[in-house]
Amino acid sequence: MSSTAINDSIASSHPLNVSVIKGKIFVAVVPRGVEWDENINVKFIFLLAMKSNEVEELQNVYNTLLYFIYSNNKQ
Repeated sequence: MSSTAINDSIASSHPLNVSVIKGKIFVAVVPRGVEWDENINVKFIFLLAMKSNEVEELQNVYNTLLYFIYSNNKQ
């Protein structure tokens, strides 16, 4: 299984199957950080549960997430 850490402070997690009934996005902010994978201490965790037919919404989520990741003043 590959890492779901996006960088050294942000991680994303999603279901491994398509059993999502209603799409949801949860965000966990952990100011002290939490160990994620090996030697990565993330402070923001995005939990994505999206249905396969919600492609447009998912693209909007990823675009917003990328903006957040690459905007140091937003973190």
